[in-house]
Amino acid sequence: MNVRPIPVTAARGVAKRYGYDQVVIMARKVGEDGVEHVTTYGVDKANCIVAAAIGDHIKHDLMKWPVDRGAMLERAKDLITDEVENGKMREFRVVRNSTRGNK
Repeated sequence: MNVRPIPVTAARGVAKRYGYDQVVIMARKVGEDGVEHVTTYGVDKANCIVAAAIGDHIKHDLMKWPVDRGAMLERAKDLITDEVENGKMREFRVVRNSTRGNK
């Protein structure tokens, strides 16, 4: 069977059927023709941001995919701006633990 990307509608279906706010699906086909795929879903934009961040962590920190930080920041900025402008989010802070990973 040929692998195909898992659509967001599949993740949304999992969220609706099982009552979750955020769904992250990681799939792998191993071997010489192996591929990896991550699909994320959030019930609203705030949950989309979190699910996407989890997906990015899986892709870049665990699976070691190349990072396009500029695209990630733009996507997050657009989602946060929409939430603030629509009055759904008053404040959003990103806190990074600077000692994590330093030994």
